[in-house]
Parts: sequence; structure tokens; C-alpha cells
Amino acid sequence: MFMKKKINITANKNYKRVQKEIQDLTDILEESKLKDKLFRYEIVRIDGKYNMLDQRARQLVGLDIGDYTYIIHNYSELMKKYPEIKEEAFRKLKDIKSVNKTTRYNKLDIKNDNLYDNCKNKFMQ
Repeated sequence: MFMKKKINITANKNYKRVQKEIQDLTDILEESKLKDKLFRYEIVRIDGKYNMLDQRARQLVGLDIGDYTYIIHNYSELMKKYPEIKEEAFRKLKDIKSVNKTTRYNKLDIKNDNLYDNCKNKFMQ
């Protein structure tokens, strides 16, 4: 009888421990999702092309209306909780802009080279 009671107590402790671990993992997952949503919001906000209350800004961020309004209403608290998001968003936006600039310049160089070669060929004939 004593052994059966001890096994039940141990099983109950293990069950509670597993439940707590599952809840901890769920909380980590939800926090990670929230940080990702806040990161996307912050990139669009820093870019400054749209008023963040504009429907187009929400579409660029890619959030449903509930998540988007949650971020807007709790923005200050979220940024205090996750200050690294702003710096990450600045870096990402800078990377995006530099890639776009490089791509644009490369396209221009190709066109200029082609134009130069075409002109050179015409004059040489």
C-alpha cells in the first residue's frame, strides 16, 4: 500500500512538472511570436513611408487587425520590454536599403556598359 501511494505521489509530481514545462514552452513560443510581430511593425514604422494608423501600413506589416491594434495600444510597454527590437529593425532596414541601392546601381552599370559598347561599336563601323 505504501509503495502504491509513493508511486502515485511521484507520478503526480512528474505530471505537474511536465505541465509546467509545457506552459513554459508555450509562453516562450508566444513571446517569440509577439517579438516577431513587433519587429515587423517597427521596420515599417522606422521606414516612415506610412502613418501607422493607415491600412496600408498594417498590410505591409502583415498582421491581422487584432494583433496590429494590440501593438499600437501597447507600443510603449512593448518597447520597454523589448528594447533590442528597435536596434534590430534599424539594422534590418539599413540592410534592405543597401541591397536595394546596390541592385539599382548594378542595373545602371550594366545599362551604361551596354550603352557604351553599343556607341563604341557604332563609331568604329
